[in-house]
Amino acid sequence: RFAVTTSFLARHARYGARGTLSDQAPQEPMSDPYVDTDVIIRLLTGDDPKKQRAAQALFESVESGALTLAAPDTVIADAVYVLSSPRLYARPRSHVAAMLGRLVRLPFLKVAQRRAVLAALELYAANNIDFGTP
Repeated sequence: RFAVTTSFLARHARYGARGTLSDQAPQEPMSDPYVDTDVIIRLLTGDDPKKQRAAQALFESVESGALTLAAPDTVIADAVYVLSSPRLYARPRSHVAAMLGRLVRLPFLKVAQRRAVLAALELYAANNIDFGTP
């Protein structure tokens, strides 16, 4: 049944309510995919080896430039909170800042407000302040 549906769609895909696809304006490329806090946590903690391997493969692609990911500053703030929380991972501030700073510096990881995030990570490591976004 799937083959019949696929065949039908393939033959008729170029026709739509607005005419053929060639009649329509070219589509803009999609934005870069976003990385979630959970992926970063799995990468840095290794608490789930299977997910860590997947996250490592993902970030190796980012590091090599084969893939570009986007990360809002809120994802980095969430990762700081989770990694440093006494109830969760209880990682030292300097360790959290170093781990996340390395990721934020990856050229193919587009971090919103990169310079401000890096400065905040440095301040967070050196002082007893909270890390967050306004």
